[in-house]
Amino acid sequence: MASRAAEKADPWENIHAADTSLFLEAAEPVTADWAKILLAQVPFGWRAEGTPEAIATQWHALPADLPADLLDDILQKARRFAAMMRVDAVSVRLEGVDGNACTKVHADYTDVRLIQTFFGPGTDYAPDGDPSAPLQRVPTGWLGLFKGKAYPRRSASGHAPCLHRSPPIEGTGEQRLLLVIDTLSPR
Repeated sequence: MASRAAEKADPWENIHAADTSLFLEAAEPVTADWAKILLAQVPFGWRAEGTPEAIATQWHALPADLPADLLDDILQKARRFAAMMRVDAVSVRLEGVDGNACTKVHADYTDVRLIQTFFGPGTDYAPDGDPSAPLQRVPTGWLGLFKGKAYPRRSASGHAPCLHRSPPIEGTGEQRLLLVIDTLSPR
């Protein structure tokens, strides 16, 4: 579902193209020790809001000591997301789940949402916005920018939201470790 728009300085900017509802960026799944530490504490959820610098001061609320490289990675993504969305502050969630979340195919009521599954099955999505087509899965580790229902409509035909769902994992023994970044309020 890559955009036909010309490449921009930051590839994330391609999510703003009218014909793009999902932008994917390749990354490797996590094999770091911090993932094991967090997975041992599932289920959990950590949230912070504000500028990336303010979010860094809230890191102590996480359920385990984590290395600085994870914090640096999350803050770098928060800064990049804020710049791409042209906002000063964002909402960041780091979650460990072992149950079902949103298993129905839907579009979020947000402008753009960043979802990166560090560990476990990635988010399922409907290719080309067709909910009757077989779902595809974002590879584990990859980062996805999902256009939501609140994305500003700038043309009569453009900016359809990305239909997606969390993979159903309840009762399978699978766990997911994921990062979610949103703007504080949809534009």
